[in-house]
Amino acid sequence: MSAEPILVLCRMTVLLILFHGFYLLFLRKLTFYKEIRFYFLTGLVLSLVLPFVSFEMSVSGSGPVLQELSNTIPALSTPVNPYGIRELTPAGNPSFQWLFWAWFAGMLFLAARLIIRILSFRRIKQNTRPVHMAGVRIHQLQAPHAPFSFGKDIFIDSDAFRGKDYEKILLHEFIHVKQRHSLDMMLAEWITIINWYNPAAWSLKRAIRENLEYLTDDAMLRLGVDAKAYQYLLLQATGTPRFSFASAFNFQSLKNRIIMMNSRKSHRLQRIRFLLFLPAMALALFAFRTIQEEAPVIIRPFADQPAEVPKDTVPGKSSVQRSSFSYNGFGDNSRIRSIRVENKNAEVHLKNGTNENYNLNDEEQALEFQRKYGELIIPPAPPAPPVAPAPPVPPVPPIPPVPPIPPMPPINENGYAPPVPPVPPVPTVPPVPPAPPVPPAPPVPPVPPVIEWDLPDEVTHFNINHDKVKIKYKNGDIETYDLNDPKEKEKFKEKYKLKNKD
Repeated sequence: MSAEPILVLCRMTVLLILFHGFYLLFLRKLTFYKEIRFYFLTGLVLSLVLPFVSFEMSVSGSGPVLQELSNTIPALSTPVNPYGIRELTPAGNPSFQWLFWAWFAGMLFLAARLIIRILSFRRIKQNTRPVHMAGVRIHQLQAPHAPFSFGKDIFIDSDAFRGKDYEKILLHEFIHVKQRHSLDMMLAEWITIINWYNPAAWSLKRAIRENLEYLTDDAMLRLGVDAKAYQYLLLQATGTPRFSFASAFNFQSLKNRIIMMNSRKSHRLQRIRFLLFLPAMALALFAFRTIQEEAPVIIRPFADQPAEVPKDTVPGKSSVQRSSFSYNGFGDNSRIRSIRVENKNAEVHLKNGTNENYNLNDEEQALEFQRKYGELIIPPAPPAPPVAPAPPVPPVPPIPPVPPIPPMPPINENGYAPPVPPVPPVPTVPPVPPAPPVPPAPPVPPVPPVIEWDLPDEVTHFNINHDKVKIKYKNGDIETYDLNDPKEKEKFKEKYKLKNKD
């Protein structure tokens, strides 16, 4: 079994841990639910694609920064020798076979369980008669079950919820359908099936479902649904059975949902946190590099069949490396199937099914191995790539000519320059006109006499406006007098004893 599937799974595991860890550290408490949903979808797609992407990199001759990163971050890839050959694990390696079949068995079990649940969902769908509304099919459940939705179908128990509660639940599931949350859940399900051994995959699936509920709850509140009544309705739906891979109304993180509904909205500058993921992704891609070694060690077997040292072309069947390499270049008539050398330990696989082990650090075993299967040689290093010629030096632009000096003014017969013209006289300033006389101040009007009124205690309001008098009593009676009318004025004076104050 080749090591490539195990390598792809290791890369996928690293990416899922990276995506989920970044979410827990930087994004979990933010209220940008749409952006977080896009982050999750991008992470799931990249976790499926990037494990198959790699680029070759030569450690020698690189800068100090790359060498330091290479020493710190291990490469999740199989090395490549200078002749373009990847090191392959022997086909009969039992450790890789055991890992592969264990992973395949777990994936097969979870895939079968998901298929059974999908068939159960289809059976429930076939046993109900849907009602079509706005492009959505609404199914009435006969047994007690939590409301849920999947695809374009909504399932709800009409006997358990009535009136406005029924409308709120229907609106909640309608938002799940219109925003196509089933795509997120199915993608997370398959990622979990492939990475069933990875706890980060299971935790990431739960975080994705949690964020979809946050997104739906936020949409409900934006539509004007009362928050307290909605949260009480969530408490009522808690405890009823729910469908596993569908968007259920009573999803189990009820405490977190209520906390997020009551929390303050994140400031828009907090979106900068999403950019912090770019350096982490760059380091992950750097770990997917393929290291190219310089001088591989190969075996030249002389006991059975000689092998040629690779030249400037790719050799036939050898796959080698300095400290760990395999050789399979034996003919059909040879009794040797393959030879594996790793850290000075040689393992020989014979076609009759037996294996022989040699410690090349031991002198006797090394001589025995060399006598039977050949000697270790180091082929010459491949020629260094030609140095690129230096670019031609651009010609120096010509120096611009110096502008000519302007001619001097003519000199008279005495050897002097012409006199400077006299400065014109300054014009006289006209006299300032005399200021106009200040007009006399108008006479001060006489101060009107102060008038005192003798009003009874029952009066609560007294107002004079344009010779109109208005008096209001505590019992609500109102009296008005026109002082321009002599009779009313005299009557007003007699009743309230009007007098002037000297």
